[in-house]
Amino acid sequence: MSVEPDTLAYLTEHPKINQILQGVIRVFEQSFSGRIRGYYLQGSFGNQSATTNSDLDMYVIFKGSFSRPAEATEAVNLSHACAQISPVLLEIKPGAEFDLHRIEHTGIALNFKYSTQFLFGEDIRDQIPTFAPGDWVWWAMRAPQTSLQVIRSTKHLIFPLQQPNTQAEFYGYDRQTIPCADGADCPSTKWLVATVGWITTALVAYRTGQYVGSKGAAVRLYQSHIGDYWTTLVEQVYEQCRNRWHYLIPNGAEERKILRSLCCQTLEFSNYYLSVYRNFVLGELSAGTSQHQLLVVRNLAQVIYPGDQEIAKALQQLQQSSHEGLSKAANEAQEQIRQVTDQIQIIES
Repeated sequence: MSVEPDTLAYLTEHPKINQILQGVIRVFEQSFSGRIRGYYLQGSFGNQSATTNSDLDMYVIFKGSFSRPAEATEAVNLSHACAQISPVLLEIKPGAEFDLHRIEHTGIALNFKYSTQFLFGEDIRDQIPTFAPGDWVWWAMRAPQTSLQVIRSTKHLIFPLQQPNTQAEFYGYDRQTIPCADGADCPSTKWLVATVGWITTALVAYRTGQYVGSKGAAVRLYQSHIGDYWTTLVEQVYEQCRNRWHYLIPNGAEERKILRSLCCQTLEFSNYYLSVYRNFVLGELSAGTSQHQLLVVRNLAQVIYPGDQEIAKALQQLQQSSHEGLSKAANEAQEQIRQVTDQIQIIES
C-alpha cells in the first residue's frame, strides 16, 4: 500500500514528523495487511504543544481483538524496531479495538477518544464509550504506579518509597535517554516529568473527577482546582524540565542544583500520592462497586503498605464476600502481601 502526504487526515506543523508517521503506517500496513482499523496521533504533536525533544506518540488499533497472542507480540516488536531507527523518541502503542471498551482500560480509551488526531484508516473514536466517572478515577489513581515501578525496576511498590538510586546525582530519574542532535543518546528528565505528571493527573481525578488529557492540562487543573503545597513542584517540573531544558540534563551548576532539588521533592510527592491512594483504596474496599473492589484488590499485590491493619481488616472482610471472584482475589492479595512483607523482614534482618 502507498501512503502519500495528502492521504493523512491530519498533518502536523513539522514535515519530518509527517514523514515518520507515513513511514510507520507503510510498515504496519505491509506487515499486517487488512488487520489495522486505524492510526492515531497522541500527545504534543497532536495538540500543537510540541517542544524540542518531545515524544512522538501513536496508537495503532487492530480490528476486533488480536487474532492470536503472537500477533500482539509481533506488533510490539515492530513498534520497538521503528523506534530504534526513528530520529525522534517514538512510542507506538499497538492495541485491539475491543479492549477500548473494557473498564480496566478506561484511561487509555478516553485518551484515545478525546486526545488524539485521526491519521489514516477508519476513525472509530465516536464509537468508544465515555465510561462512568468512577471508572476514570480508578484508572487515573492507578496510573502513576507504572512510572514509579519502572524507575525503580520493581514490580512491587513498598510504602514509604525510597529514592530509585540514592547514590546518583539525580537519584536515577535521568535513566531514560533520548536521541540528541548529534545522534547520541543523552540522559533526560523524561521519567521525572512522567512521574510528576501522572501523580498530578491522579490527584486531579481524585479531587475533582475531571478527565485530564495532557501534561499541560494536568498542571492547569491542579493550579485552579487544588492549589496546595505541591503546586510549585508541579509547575516547576513542567516549566523547567519540559519547557526550559527540553527534557535534557542542564550543564550549569546552579541549574543542576535546581534539578536535584526537584528530584528530592518528587520522592515526597510520590509518597504523598501513595498515602492518598491508600485512602482511596480503603474507600473502594468498603463502599465501591464489586467491579471496582475487584480491580483495587488485585492491585494491592503491587502497592503494599506493610503492617497496615486497616487494609488487612478490609481484605479479611472481603474474603467472606458472596462474590466468589472477589473473595478469591482478597485471599490471593493477602497471601501476596504476606510473602512480600516476609521477604522485606528477611532482608532487613
